[in-house]
Amino acid sequence: MNILILTGRFGMGHYSTAISLKQEIIRDISDSHVRIIDIVDYMTPKFQKIIYSGFNLLVQRASGLYNFVYRNTTDLGLTISMPFANILVSKVERLINETNPDIVISTLPLCSKIISEYKERTSSSLPLVTCITDISTHSEWINPKTDLYFVATDIVKEDLFNIGIPAKNILVSGIPVKEQFKELYDNKSRKNTKVKKILIMGGGLGLIPLEDHFYDMLSNIDDLEVTIIAGGNKKIYDRLFGKYVNINVIGYTDRVYEHMADSDLIISKAGGITLFESIYAGLPILVLCPFLEQEKNNAHFIEDKSIGKVIWNKSEDISKIVLDMIADEDGLLEMQKNMRNIKSTLNNRAILDMINRVGNTQVA
Repeated sequence: MNILILTGRFGMGHYSTAISLKQEIIRDISDSHVRIIDIVDYMTPKFQKIIYSGFNLLVQRASGLYNFVYRNTTDLGLTISMPFANILVSKVERLINETNPDIVISTLPLCSKIISEYKERTSSSLPLVTCITDISTHSEWINPKTDLYFVATDIVKEDLFNIGIPAKNILVSGIPVKEQFKELYDNKSRKNTKVKKILIMGGGLGLIPLEDHFYDMLSNIDDLEVTIIAGGNKKIYDRLFGKYVNINVIGYTDRVYEHMADSDLIISKAGGITLFESIYAGLPILVLCPFLEQEKNNAHFIEDKSIGKVIWNKSEDISKIVLDMIADEDGLLEMQKNMRNIKSTLNNRAILDMINRVGNTQVA
């Protein structure tokens, strides 16, 4: 079976989800051939660096504009027109002819919209699966020619059901994470150890809104080890590398799961991928000042499910909150228990269920 996964690097979450899906499909479906395509790179190879750099700049420097657009397009009944539709559909038709997929999986709203438009214009019956990488719903994910949705929670499923999408076409899978996270043992090796370990990371862009005085404080705490994953943020890496004895700073790594397994607490932004990686790792999470709308929704989920804490205002005493959390063994254990409860609600057979539907021509 040929499976085409379409994604993009607007942040690394969408692309990371695509890799996780490919990993799971190859493991479970022996005769599958899976190809991941970055839609921006395929459509506009000469401009993909400019497009992604522009998006990163928008998120970092003009988040207010981003949030304004996001808030005003939230309504699930809203139909958003697609600029340059003729060109995009023409190019995706060429891609479909080149790859001849039996099914298309999208982890990016733009990809779902293009494939849906392609199916509408060509009367194609090619199955389209959309994997929503947010904890909340938004109109950008909803398209009339999507056959099946992978969603993170029952709340998202209910939202989709309420706008007329059949329940059988919505699978609560969580946000897919790499298999290594699913093999972790709920952080059991870190319980009741004398030395406490904190992991600090800010996603692929390394957006970590912490000042040097915070690290100064951590450096003076006995029996505390800290790892900072700077990601692509060279400025933070250069500023902190080698500065403190008990603080280890690394750049990009594809072994985040090892650091999560060895930590008692993660301090991070409220990205959907990081959230579900932490859930699978059984690692309580402290979110710092979420500023993008979907990350605010993720932060509310963390509070509602009692799997971590959220610092909403920079004026709060971050140092005290961090020290109180790592000292509260019972509180950390309760958060881990709540994370296990979330995992128990997820459909671990979502990929197999989807493949079986396609194989039996039952996707509706």
